[in-house]
This record gives sequence, structure tokens and C-alpha cells, in this order.
Amino acid sequence: SLAGRDGVALDGTLRAKAFRGENWLLTLTLDGGQEILVCIPAALADGCVELAASQRVTVYAPAQKVHVLPGAMA
Repeated sequence: SLAGRDGVALDGTLRAKAFRGENWLLTLTLDGGQEILVCIPAALADGCVELAASQRVTVYAPAQKVHVLPGAMA
């Protein structure tokens, strides 16, 4: 697994993407229905340009970088 021992793999559907400063911002709806925002530095974001809304994606992240914030579902 690319995620490794201390990482997580998040599977979901891409809802939106934007380029801000030096980062790609991806809005995903996870398979469980939760919506998350992922920030990826452009230098590490190979393939983000080609991503399209409604596409299935898997995001790999170090566990210590994943923060879940409670909030109302949109």
C-alpha cells in the first residue's frame, strides 16, 4: 500500500477542485458520505490538472495530517 503503516487511504468522489497559491484544493465526498477538503502542494500533485468532477479518487495522506472537523452536512 502506498499509504504505509502510518498513513491512511481516503476513497471518494471528486466534487470540485481549485488552484490557490501553490496548492491544489480538492473537495471530496468520501464513500461514507462525509465531505472533506484536501490541500496538496503543487509539487506533489501530479495528475490534479487532469482530474474531473465526479471522478473516483483515492487520496493517500500521513495519519498525523488528517484532521476531521465536525460540522453540518451541506
